Amino acid sequence: MLSRNSCYRNDIHSSMPLNILGKSMPSPVWYRILYEVLGKVIIRVRQYILDIYREGRAFEASKRFSLAGNGGTAEMLFVNPEGSGVDAYIIDIEWTQGAEIDIDIYQDPEISSYGSEVPWITKKVGSQENPKCRVYTGGSYGSSSKKMELLGYGGSKNFASGGQAAIGAGIIVDEGHSLLIKLTNNGTSNVKASIRISWYEE
Repeated sequence: MLSRNSCYRNDIHSSMPLNILGKSMPSPVWYRILYEVLGKVIIRVRQYILDIYREGRAFEASKRFSLAGNGGTAEMLFVNPEGSGVDAYIIDIEWTQGAEIDIDIYQDPEISSYGSEVPWITKKVGSQENPKCRVYTGGSYGSSSKKMELLGYGGSKNFASGGQAAIGAGIIVDEGHSLLIKLTNNGTSNVKASIRISWYEE
């Protein structure tokens, strides 16, 4: 039997963390256990997401805009209204544009008027579920609650300059709260752009 401080021991202690240069290292047994646990977690998360889609609780709304040169803007407002009884989990916010633009994200902006509602679709075609949250554009929204400043690059998606940008999942909009996405064209030429927001409710 090798000493207890050896890098490898073929005895009862081989399932315990090893000691290499005075540092505890996981043994192959612990790596296997960790791999199995992570595998089960991934399967559960995947099943959870599939259940959301199957139940028709995932939604998406999008809108195209034409941004005039020298400061033209486009805005999309996401609202989880009072009394909805749900939290909105943002899956993705994506914007695509034909030239460089500024992107600002606001939390709970002042709302003087909501504007027009943006049509939504469910991620499960044929589902009869309706979202509690709503998406608007063309209203009157305040801009004193800016939380994020981003930059969207123009050009073609076929080249390195890109043309599409997004912030991923991780934002939860509580009942009675809202998000505003604002695009600003600081160039001299008109720009075509779009905003797409995906979410699920629970």
